[in-house]
Amino acid sequence: MFGHFAGQTSLFFSSTLEWPEHMAAPSGRGSILRRSCAISGQEMETQLSLSIILSATAVVVFLYWYLTSTFSYWEKRGVPFVKPLPVFGNVADHIFLRNTSSESYAKIYKKLEGHQFGGFYSGSTPNLIVRDPVIIKQILVKDFNHFIDRNLSFAEKISPLACNIFVLTGSRWRKLRGKLTPSFTSGKTRMLLPTVVGCSQDLVSFLGDSADDNNIIEIRNVAANFNTDVIGSCGFGLEINSMKKPDSEFRRMGNKVFQPTFLTGALRSLGLIYRPILNLVQSPIARKDVNNFFLGIVKETMTYREKNKVVRDDFLQYLIQLKNKGKVDEDLVSIKDDINMTFTEVESSSNEGEDEPLEMTDTLLAAQCLGFFLAGFETSSTTISCCLHELAVNPDIQEKLRKEVDTVLIKNGGQITYEALQDMKYMDSVVDETLRKYPPVGSLTRFCTKDYQIPGTNVNIDKDVKVVIPVYALHHDPKYYPDPEKFDPERFSPENIKSQPSCTYIPFGEGPRICIEDVDTPNFQSYLFHHALATRHTSHVNIDKDVKVVIPVYAIHHDPKYYPDPEKFDPERFSPENIKSQPNCTYLPFGEGPRICIGLRFGLMQVKVGLTALLSKYKFSVCEKTSDTPNFQSYLFHHALATRHTSQDKPPR
Repeated sequence: MFGHFAGQTSLFFSSTLEWPEHMAAPSGRGSILRRSCAISGQEMETQLSLSIILSATAVVVFLYWYLTSTFSYWEKRGVPFVKPLPVFGNVADHIFLRNTSSESYAKIYKKLEGHQFGGFYSGSTPNLIVRDPVIIKQILVKDFNHFIDRNLSFAEKISPLACNIFVLTGSRWRKLRGKLTPSFTSGKTRMLLPTVVGCSQDLVSFLGDSADDNNIIEIRNVAANFNTDVIGSCGFGLEINSMKKPDSEFRRMGNKVFQPTFLTGALRSLGLIYRPILNLVQSPIARKDVNNFFLGIVKETMTYREKNKVVRDDFLQYLIQLKNKGKVDEDLVSIKDDINMTFTEVESSSNEGEDEPLEMTDTLLAAQCLGFFLAGFETSSTTISCCLHELAVNPDIQEKLRKEVDTVLIKNGGQITYEALQDMKYMDSVVDETLRKYPPVGSLTRFCTKDYQIPGTNVNIDKDVKVVIPVYALHHDPKYYPDPEKFDPERFSPENIKSQPSCTYIPFGEGPRICIEDVDTPNFQSYLFHHALATRHTSHVNIDKDVKVVIPVYAIHHDPKYYPDPEKFDPERFSPENIKSQPNCTYLPFGEGPRICIGLRFGLMQVKVGLTALLSKYKFSVCEKTSDTPNFQSYLFHHALATRHTSQDKPPR
């Protein structure tokens, strides 16, 4: 009985029971009591340790289940997929910053060889990657109303300037796109040409002294300064003069947008595992100082122009017209120009759901100027840098291009005119090949906004699933570009372009004509298109609403199936003859369909003007600091290139 009592007391007291001093503790029973209390304490510690272990095990098991519970998603739907790793899915290399997203998608693209599309996982989230150019065209153009939104989202409450054309979704995007489209016609681009040429002359003057001394230059910084001047003048109405003032406030604020911290990059990578983590990441355009700077510039410039009745031919002036009149003046642009749209058809075909209001506020207009900067700065700088790198490595191609530049400029009185740029066919091939080998946007992503069945299959893409188009992989696929690592401009000669499959070259999209062609397709062409789908697929595939569809542009551009020896820089791939045989949607440097880069025409003009100005004066050659291939950081699209340049009449030393 006493032992039973002692056992009970041990549940409430950790110390041994003490007897009063005037009482003598029974020798036998006292020792039993103390031993019983000590044993009970050990049991409690053991039970506590066991509870902790069991709880931790339960948490680990739950997390494992939670992070792998979706791994049967594609298997249940009969879709081929790449086997994922627990926690990381198929993007572990990108999460640990060992690869860019383009390179990760290219690996997935290769593992799914032989399939038109396949599933993979970003962490535990199921995504779809599309390999077949016919399906890519269907997603980007024909069935665009199912894939309106991009994989971009920033809270406007956190970043007011996040409401730019590249981030907006749904009806707000459609309305704004329709209003901005007239600002990017060929007529508008032609008006901006003198400004761009003026910036190129500053570039040539800046390089003059270093050419005489045969100095080594960091071409990436030079190209960035040139593009800063162009965008500052054409987009904001400012004379930046970055060549002489590389540390100007505009340049400094612009750099902040493209220089996230390592922590930001790491958090973005972890967001691939668990998307809500992205809400913890402060976007560069969400920084208060960046917001205040760009918003202040736009408001101040708009107020000054309206007060003093100043009118300039630049992007900001068109935004002022849009604010005051609700549209861009028709007498200032080529309304009949075929810029990427029969937009009313796209709008009417996809104008479903809630009609969100769109007020032309100063903040909204400032956001478009920032979007103009974001879209034009990095892409154009990268293209010019990579092109000059390849020209330095391939002096025979450089010389052929220089001869064309000199010949055309002589025909046009030494002036860089719009007509002169149109006459430089080999320049087009060189730029196209640069965009193939180094697409500024290595992949295109579209979110499925309503359930979609892939034509000719029984597979559904659910709403909110992300679809990836692997542009880089397509551009380096030997099936479309033999020897894809070779730089060969002849791939894009007029003859070769004719045989190029549609949607195998999509660095920023096929351009406005493709959209018009596809919306206004005659019955015969429509028959051929659907016949091609019917003969290539044997079952129905539905894409559920909210499923993300990935188009791996980088992988497509480097697929030997489309571009033999894809790492070779070969402008001949894009000769007029070769382009004819290029498969559709295998060249996507600017995307494809209604959501392609709205400033495509301006961006290409900017690149060509810069190259024309440089090649007409200087020769470029490799030096000891020139890398074999440009390197791209895994969490920041930025790289450095060094070349040596000399005046055209002096041989490189």
